[in-house]
Amino acid sequence: MEPDPVATLYEDHREIEEIFPRLEGENWEEALPLLESDLDLHLRREEEVLFPLLERHIGREGGPVGVMLHEHGLLREKFSQVKDSLSRGHRAEAGYVVGEILSLLREHVAKEDHILFPLACQVLEVGEKEEAENRLGKVVELDVRPLLARGEEPFFTIMEATRNLRPEDILLVINHFEPVPLYGVMAQRGFRHRTERGPEGEFRVFFRRSEKSDSSPVGKESASASMVVELDNRGLEPPQPMVRILDALDRLPPGGRVVAINDRRPLFLYPELEERGYRHETEELPDGSFRITVWKGAPR
Repeated sequence: MEPDPVATLYEDHREIEEIFPRLEGENWEEALPLLESDLDLHLRREEEVLFPLLERHIGREGGPVGVMLHEHGLLREKFSQVKDSLSRGHRAEAGYVVGEILSLLREHVAKEDHILFPLACQVLEVGEKEEAENRLGKVVELDVRPLLARGEEPFFTIMEATRNLRPEDILLVINHFEPVPLYGVMAQRGFRHRTERGPEGEFRVFFRRSEKSDSSPVGKESASASMVVELDNRGLEPPQPMVRILDALDRLPPGGRVVAINDRRPLFLYPELEERGYRHETEELPDGSFRITVWKGAPR
């Protein structure tokens, strides 16, 4: 399959568009930093990677690249105007400029979606497309419907695909139904998501690493000097307890162990632990929960 130089840039646009309704509400100030952050990253990705490649073929001045760069400058100028108005206490004035930003962004996104991005796919050579994809990332598609049709559990396939992602890549999971429990699992691993319905009614979920995230599943749980990581998984829906345990094991120092409290006996976890070379013990507690201790190597 030929590299797609604009796949992640296109997804940038969809994520930015999801912020628009919040900027049209009463509390638009709360969403403004998110839009500015996401947009700034998107603009820089275009200016540092895509535009220089395009300029080799179509130049800058008087063409689509020059127009887009001009609009990038206008957007940054508008954000500065909003900050200045807010700093002077002129909220209504700032709100008017936010409206201008939204109008300009809608037009800008449409131009890139329908003119610039198709042009890039048309004029860039294969080597340039590979360069763009390597630097901007790619959308890795995983359709789990065939797995479900065969009666197989797709969770481990999704987790394996996640482990193989580069920081710039996006994972697209396609399913018959909306995989709501997966949202929490992926959030624990430092991913945000965007969900859309496909032409056949299927759910298409795009997972992307958050720019500022702590993907450690340990969170506020304790890692003592004796290298014991304690996890309280009670109240979590499957497969979140299993994911937290496996992620903690991935970060466990040599000689350490994980002790987790689950509502249920983790039957699907055991074969995964054994495949990875871990030993485990499970103890049923008086309240009906289960304490699972996992370690690697010789018995404790």
